[in-house]
Amino acid sequence: MACHANRCALALVYNFYKLPSAQGHHVFENLIIAHRGGQPLLRDDNNDFPENSLAAFKWASMSLLVDGIELDTQLSKDYIPMVIHDTWLHQTFDNCHGKVSDYTCAELKKFLFKRKIVKTDVGTSDLYKTERILTLEEVIQFLQKTKLKVVIEIKEVKHLKLMASIIDKFYRQYPFLYERSFCSSFLPINLYYLRLLNPRIITGLVYLEQTTDGLIRVTDDLEKPLPTFVKYNIFFKLVIDNIFRLFATPLILKLIGTNIILIQKNGVSGNIINKYRQNDIVVAVWCANTKDEKLWFKSQGATIITDIPLD
Repeated sequence: MACHANRCALALVYNFYKLPSAQGHHVFENLIIAHRGGQPLLRDDNNDFPENSLAAFKWASMSLLVDGIELDTQLSKDYIPMVIHDTWLHQTFDNCHGKVSDYTCAELKKFLFKRKIVKTDVGTSDLYKTERILTLEEVIQFLQKTKLKVVIEIKEVKHLKLMASIIDKFYRQYPFLYERSFCSSFLPINLYYLRLLNPRIITGLVYLEQTTDGLIRVTDDLEKPLPTFVKYNIFFKLVIDNIFRLFATPLILKLIGTNIILIQKNGVSGNIINKYRQNDIVVAVWCANTKDEKLWFKSQGATIITDIPLD
């Protein structure tokens, strides 16, 4: 009797907080998405481009090989969403230190992109010297004139409600986003805040099977890496991994009204894809870069996020 009462109570709480799913998510099935707008992708061409740059997005818009782009955004010091993946600037720009949030938008636009692949000849036009960081709104205005779909990954970890309100404003100001974009994040709370403000926005949870290993790899190159106690604490890793594994279950995804899951490729199998599809959840896989990987994931109906959409 007590167990039945507990189940009923949980069901009431679940249904009270549950957000309705946005409609239209199936348009994001079985696509090819250029990761960070396409990394330096042009084979045998030294005039390549920085990730998350206007040059990258222009290339994707002219390519017949991609259906859309993925980009990352986080807030500047003056609370403007900037399009950049890494929080620490030295990973993206030359001769920089500190975080994105330490600088205003105007200050960030003075920095030069760091070339991550050594080139013997940069050709007549070096885009690493001419491209500048973009605001999210600048990218949205560019995309409005194209047919590209876009995955907007929210990297903000501090001002979550503010970021949600800004993105909500963009969707209302640029309504084409409802049909051609969805917002994603590793943090379910980002998606929940966003959908509380605007239930029409389609959202997707980014998931990594070994979450703590991924966090450790990301922080190893930072100015303030994780303490040794945290890095090698098996209990800590087990707890964190299981919490994020719970977030990625269809039950929790439906609670926050999210109907897309973006899974790191090593954690994907045919059974996993089928489990999500049976729950009306679209599966996207990142980053599938070999021809065999892409052929197999495509055969399973998954959307492919790739650094190399040329194969």
